[in-house]
Amino acid sequence: MLIANHIINNYQENDKEDIYNLSKVFLLILHYELNHSDLLEYLVPRTIKDLKKKGKLYQTEMLVLNVLQKTHSVTTYNKARNFVKLREKLLDLKSTKFEATANTLFDFEDWCNQKIMQFKD
Repeated sequence: MLIANHIINNYQENDKEDIYNLSKVFLLILHYELNHSDLLEYLVPRTIKDLKKKGKLYQTEMLVLNVLQKTHSVTTYNKARNFVKLREKLLDLKSTKFEATANTLFDFEDWCNQKIMQFKD
């Protein structure tokens, strides 16, 4: 969490924008894992708006943000379904060269698999 915060708080215009964007998404994933649903309710829409404004947004990031945005208001069963759908979409994007960069920095597919297994328990 400290590294993601450091990247976000010390971002310079000449820094790699994809690292900054992924750090923002990763920070939201951390908040999700810590069950900070009230915070996510506020941060996810704000992050989507911020990243869209910057213009360089991976589809992977958008898909993850959309799932995070829905999670606070759905049942456990629907959360599991959302993660299954997310994993399927991520697998489709995996072959895209542009999207592959996002997956080298964080294994979104593995994270989805862990969430799916967690909801099955």
